[in-house]
Amino acid sequence: MKPPIVLAVFERSIGERSLADLRIGGITLLVRALRSASRAEPERVIIYASDHDRVERTVLGDAAWPGARKLHGAQLQVVCEVRPMPAGVTSLAALFEAEHPRLPTHVLAAELDGLYSPGLFVESASDARISAIADVDGRFIGVYDVRGRPPGGYAGALAAARAEPERMIAKATYHAVTSVSDIALAFATLRRSLRKPLARSADGLTAYFINRPISLVFSKLLVDTAITPNHVTAVALAMGLAGSWFAAKGSWTALVLGGVLLQASSIFDGVDGELARMRLTMSKAGEWFDTVCDDIINLSFMLALGFACAVRTGDVSYVTFGWAGAGIGAALALSMYRDEIAAGVASHNHFEWKVNAGPLQPIVEAFGYVAKRDTYTLLLVVLLALDLPRVAFWIMFAGTAIIAVAAVAQKLRAAFAAKA
Repeated sequence: MKPPIVLAVFERSIGERSLADLRIGGITLLVRALRSASRAEPERVIIYASDHDRVERTVLGDAAWPGARKLHGAQLQVVCEVRPMPAGVTSLAALFEAEHPRLPTHVLAAELDGLYSPGLFVESASDARISAIADVDGRFIGVYDVRGRPPGGYAGALAAARAEPERMIAKATYHAVTSVSDIALAFATLRRSLRKPLARSADGLTAYFINRPISLVFSKLLVDTAITPNHVTAVALAMGLAGSWFAAKGSWTALVLGGVLLQASSIFDGVDGELARMRLTMSKAGEWFDTVCDDIINLSFMLALGFACAVRTGDVSYVTFGWAGAGIGAALALSMYRDEIAAGVASHNHFEWKVNAGPLQPIVEAFGYVAKRDTYTLLLVVLLALDLPRVAFWIMFAGTAIIAVAAVAQKLRAAFAAKA
């Protein structure tokens, strides 16, 4: 557990609005700072506020802070204490000078001066009384690590630390807001932070180059609405199931419409996570909902393609293979759920494939990208547009079977290794 976090909320104005009340990314800067501080899992959060009553109402009234204890359904218990700002105090240094007898010896401290994210609140590796935290490029990110009162006072020590901050964070989402023009820049910084890297555990090829740029546009449109990430997940599920229903009819028009809905579902599959990360309302429950919905869409679409192929060819064995593929996929998903629950994760992206294919390893790794939902979804859309439903079906069936065999082989290897 990290040391307590001290957050100073001074009365600052940007244009005609209070800095604390500026909405960037769907929530105010004050709520964002509170959620960021709390998600860092500190011992407690101590807030000093010039407008004590208003800030206290914000803390207690935030739906994510019932009783100022439980956050976002994440079972994170954080004690939050709101204290009035001492009279005449207008800087962090002056606050520490006035309040250091009442503060713990070791705290992480920040002034509400812009946009924060949870990863910013980290402890310094230095033994110095006061350290300023910076990203790997040496840019100060608004957080100080304070370990007692320096001999010469806080003002000089904070200034000196800020002049030579300690490089700690590889990727920090922080942007100071000092003018109206900074609002748009801060939101742009937040949106850039939502881009995931190109990796098997993050975005696949299609998601990185096609889906993510589109989903970020929808996220920007929705972030200031009452629509929640779970609402978006439900819409993506409805799109996927509707696509399956159309695809099962078997005509070229129905197959293309089904493919388009499947691709739209894949794009919206990124919007829910983006909204959650922008608003800092991420939760395991939401991630599980997203994972299960993805699996339902995949299995229903494979079954639908089986029906479509039966309609096209008159061969009802396609329906049998469709049910078989869906059954294999369901068993595989349930097995992965069990492993993911044991590992404390809620997404198949975190599933660790331990494959040693020797000289074929590059091919196996390439298959890992192709097998990601975003890439094979686009492939299915192209095949359906080319009126090749049987090819699309067998690709889904074979891919599911290969992954299932690989999962069983991995479990058997692990079992034999444990007995050896």
